[in-house]
Amino acid sequence: MGLEAQIKRTEGNKKIFAQHPEIKVVAEQEAKWDRAKGMEVAENLLSAHRDTNVILSNNDEMAIGALLAAKKLGFKDEDILIVGIDATPDALAYLGNGLDATVYQSASGQGRLSAEMAYKAALGEDVLKYNWIPFELVTPEMKEQYINKYKE
Repeated sequence: MGLEAQIKRTEGNKKIFAQHPEIKVVAEQEAKWDRAKGMEVAENLLSAHRDTNVILSNNDEMAIGALLAAKKLGFKDEDILIVGIDATPDALAYLGNGLDATVYQSASGQGRLSAEMAYKAALGEDVLKYNWIPFELVTPEMKEQYINKYKE
């Protein structure tokens, strides 16, 4: 808790939830960015709230833990929507097999833009305070495209 990624990702989720009164958030817990902890938290949550149908995780490791917990408790893929962030190779392996979506952040895009901004700043040119690299939603039908990004 307290990392910028956790704060901003959670704030973003809450902004969307606020626009949809039909969404009922039953719990918000930390799992320390860890698969085993994510599994433990999700197992407790799903045991207490069997009608849960969506789990959002601030990273893929916790999402994978959640889907392992759901499977352990007998949930079917169609019973629960599980989403992570990072589009890691492990998450891509689970995509369509319990993980419904993840979000890709282009590390090479971020690195390239950072180097470009540093170069321009070193030359004395003005650079924007923030330059955003768009995140990309990754769904099962897009899986191969993102697996190939890791091969490049």
